[in-house]
Amino acid sequence: MTASEIALLSLGIAGSGFIVSLFTLYYSHLRPPILHTSVGPYIKIYHSDYHKGMGTSLYVPMSFYNRSNRASIVEKVGIELYRHAEPQKRYFMHWEAFAEYQIELGAWRWKEMAHSLPVLGKSSVQKTAWFCWSARNDERLVLLEGKYTVDTLFWFEGKSVPQREHHEFQIDAEIASDLENHRESQKRTTISVTIDKEMESNKFMSAHEAQKLLG
Repeated sequence: MTASEIALLSLGIAGSGFIVSLFTLYYSHLRPPILHTSVGPYIKIYHSDYHKGMGTSLYVPMSFYNRSNRASIVEKVGIELYRHAEPQKRYFMHWEAFAEYQIELGAWRWKEMAHSLPVLGKSSVQKTAWFCWSARNDERLVLLEGKYTVDTLFWFEGKSVPQREHHEFQIDAEIASDLENHRESQKRTTISVTIDKEMESNKFMSAHEAQKLLG
């Protein structure tokens, strides 16, 4: 191999190494943050503020995962709720607070007002967000029996358009009856509803059924 060929080979190797270094730099430090979200699997629904008319509130657990090295910010989150039988009537709510379940009280309580959430690189953040359809609104949010859509809308740092994620849940006859009883007796008791339900939370099966369903 001649000296010129060796020089060209060395230059090619050096160039390849430089390109690899650029890719490494981009993916480790320069690539925009990539946030993934998860909602549920349950939400809590209850009524309150009966003396003002009636409000409807939801506790929605959500997680944010940052798979990149750069930090990002969840600026705000909203939900859009509607019943499939009445798709023209839609209820939009921004998050208003973060809540936690206090075991000693056996109840949900506000922890702090909702605010933007920094999500550091290679980390995750979990919150239970509180959404409220205010009793001050002329239109009441009454969850009747039927199928519902509850889309979550996430506003991330640097994005003017929210990321929308589609979810559904079912208000069956039993849940609808419980909510109605709570309204009549003016209770604030929460009711759990499974979103994107694929199977029962408790299910008795034969070995064959378990193998077929669970693998």
